[in-house]
Amino acid sequence: VRLLAIRQVCELAHNATNDAISDTAATTPSATTSNTTTPPSRTYTPDISVFSAELLLAVANRVSSKNKIERRDAITGLAQIFHKHYIRKILRHVQDGGDDCDIEVILRVLHEHCSEEQIKKYKFVVEAEEKFGWIPQKVFECVYFSDATDPELRNRIYQIVDDVLLDGGLTATSRAVGLAIILHGLKKKGKENAFKWMCA
Repeated sequence: VRLLAIRQVCELAHNATNDAISDTAATTPSATTSNTTTPPSRTYTPDISVFSAELLLAVANRVSSKNKIERRDAITGLAQIFHKHYIRKILRHVQDGGDDCDIEVILRVLHEHCSEEQIKKYKFVVEAEEKFGWIPQKVFECVYFSDATDPELRNRIYQIVDDVLLDGGLTATSRAVGLAIILHGLKKKGKENAFKWMCA
């Protein structure tokens, strides 16, 4: 049951949008009257705002589970959520600029997300940081699993960082800027262990 819950929460959160209701079908001619149309079908997709930081932290708690599959699915799902709803949004202007993105754009993004004073100016940035900013810390801390505990997960972390946190769909420049932002977050007070494991 816990494993199913982890997978469903992560899948729903990853697929969530900022628009809870979306039209999925255009109007189509009626079979009886050509001048009438059928109403558009409406499919419910949860808004990311309904997923609280507490719920995501509950998923993160399963990383310490005795069940290896629970650990793997929890950390992979959280990394996917972080990529889609946090780091990719931060990097959107760098990504738009391609590999030759203007240095001014890069510096502005780094300033906005690596300066504590700048972050505090915007409520939505603070809220996003509180909801998603801790996820890389949890990812890198998984490196501490020993060979006796879970060597597969420890080795998988490198793949998660490369293929999920900093997904291959990003340009090389976006990946570099994203890594710099992640590293800055890991150096904050209380996250030193994750930074140590990342550098090991």
